[in-house]
Amino acid sequence: MLEKLRESWLGQNPKLSFVVPTRNRTAWVAECLLSLQAQNEKDIEIIVVNDASDDDTADVLDYFSKEDKRIKIITNRKKQGAGMSRNIGNEHAMASIIAVTDDDDIYLPERATLIYEYFRNWGKGMINMGACQIDYFNTVNEEYHPQPFDVEAYKKDKRITYFSHPTAAYLKKDIMKIKYQPETKNMTDDYQLVRDWIASGRRIDLNPQVVCLHRVLPKSIMSDMHGFKR
Repeated sequence: MLEKLRESWLGQNPKLSFVVPTRNRTAWVAECLLSLQAQNEKDIEIIVVNDASDDDTADVLDYFSKEDKRIKIITNRKKQGAGMSRNIGNEHAMASIIAVTDDDDIYLPERATLIYEYFRNWGKGMINMGACQIDYFNTVNEEYHPQPFDVEAYKKDKRITYFSHPTAAYLKKDIMKIKYQPETKNMTDDYQLVRDWIASGRRIDLNPQVVCLHRVLPKSIMSDMHGFKR
């Protein structure tokens, strides 16, 4: 029975959907999209949610979507925020597997393959992977290897340092039940996701292999975090 259930969703095309919320990131969104286009697994779709950008982001995205049919653009007329934009992109995803993607990060070519293999083998949960922290100029500052997710430690201290949101991936059927909530001053979209994910009894697994160059900019929320910056 389990094998038949796996086949029912693994056989769908595309194999995986990357969902990319973006707002005013012309400096980096092209580099992010190029890294997704260069994935070793080609049977993917790339959904970009333009969150009411008022710079040249729309022109950049228009160019990419015309060059690659796998890239689909959704435009928010009013700013929704990263979490709500992820919800919009997730709802439009055609694949059963969705990969979290940040618009200013760079992804290594094997990421899609590793994600797909994880869900083909396990068929549930969330996968979290390794990342390297980079700065404005792509200089690598720190390498991050996730530890096994400790639910009890998380309950005691929600400012966890070993969950890397931009390397995460989950099943669409799960994220449609545990949607992102509007961000607040004290709760970003990644913390809210982990809180609700754990509360639902779902698992978080890991693969320590580095698959993301995660950009952390000066004076950002991430630069103020302790340890590895989300």
